[in-house]
Amino acid sequence: MDKKHRELLRKNRLALVQDLEAAQLLNYLFQENCLSENDVDSIKVQATPRAKAEKLLDILPRRGPQSFDVFCRALANTDGQGHLVDLLRTNESIASGAISSTTTENIGKISSEMNDGNSSPFPSHQVKVVKPNVSFSSQVKKNVSGSTDEDFVYSMKCKPHGWCLIVNNVDFEHLNRRGGSDLDAQKLEELFTQLQYKVKMFRNQTSKQLKETLLQFAKLDDHRVADSMVVCLLSHGLEGQIYGIDGVLVSIPDLLALFNGYMAKDLVGKPKLFFIQACRGSDFDHGADMTDGAHIPGDLHVKQSTEQLLNAAFPTDKVETFVEPETLPAEADTLVAYSTVPGYVSWSNLQKGSWFVQAIVDVFSAYAHEEDVVSMLVRVNGKVAREFESFNRKKQIPAPVIMLTKKVFFFPS
Repeated sequence: MDKKHRELLRKNRLALVQDLEAAQLLNYLFQENCLSENDVDSIKVQATPRAKAEKLLDILPRRGPQSFDVFCRALANTDGQGHLVDLLRTNESIASGAISSTTTENIGKISSEMNDGNSSPFPSHQVKVVKPNVSFSSQVKKNVSGSTDEDFVYSMKCKPHGWCLIVNNVDFEHLNRRGGSDLDAQKLEELFTQLQYKVKMFRNQTSKQLKETLLQFAKLDDHRVADSMVVCLLSHGLEGQIYGIDGVLVSIPDLLALFNGYMAKDLVGKPKLFFIQACRGSDFDHGADMTDGAHIPGDLHVKQSTEQLLNAAFPTDKVETFVEPETLPAEADTLVAYSTVPGYVSWSNLQKGSWFVQAIVDVFSAYAHEEDVVSMLVRVNGKVAREFESFNRKKQIPAPVIMLTKKVFFFPS
């Protein structure tokens, strides 16, 4: 194997061993004379999928100059592993000083199937994944240089404005069912239809399905003639990660990276709006009493353990809990509206849906004809903070991350 290919495998080893299903590749690699019978046996005897992946990655660099290309073909021909060859090929292009033009080739147009209920409307294509880069495009810079007031409002002249994708994970293999989430998804579908978007919804996606769905959505040809796009993710989560229904975590920054200037060139300079209803930790906001003497009872600040709180009775509010560090995206023309701040749970009512989605639907329905998205999200923050409270007086505050360069009006005058 060439030195540059050995380096690619080394630098991407963590990502590879996390998602690589080595057992599915063995027959092809053996057929192409990339692995010997002894190699196959030594991989098969490993106890876990991760160990099998590590063993395969240890063997490959010693198996001749064609082993890297054979390995990539094996990944591309195996369901659910195409994103790994995308990662390797993209980094190979970067290492050679150029981004391959194949990122925009062979991307099929959206057909009428998007509205007919088919479960897999996005055709499968080979695309390349590149991490976000704050200064990815001179085109964006041109949009904000020498601007007038009109230049600080995104163009929203197309009808519909573009596509809205909703992923609604409800039933999990090893985690609690997300009661009320179907109502959230229905309300968001109705809202963004009214806001002049075409809506496509997916329910109960595994981690691999989630990655593939967003990857294909990012490459849709219809974005070329659209003004903007919207993605709504409803699931369990940690800080910086979101769960597939198989209990496997997916990095939120990695999903957002699919929509950056390298990956989604048809969306450069256009607003990309993400709404994420998921927990970002296990802490609870106990609130603060407002009294004339500014006295805050001490018992409201006693931090309870997650286990204690989960064992308590919650007749209407369902709590989702988890924790892990996160890296926020830094990408132009993007807005990521999280339902809660880092480290905290996100509340939902079994009969009414999540606090965050309730507030978004109420505020956007009332003010979309006169206010921009950021102004409305300030109203959403205030509504969730003041009007919602659990039976045991827990609170919540949403946390939008704004990387827009202009104002977004759904109904510009």
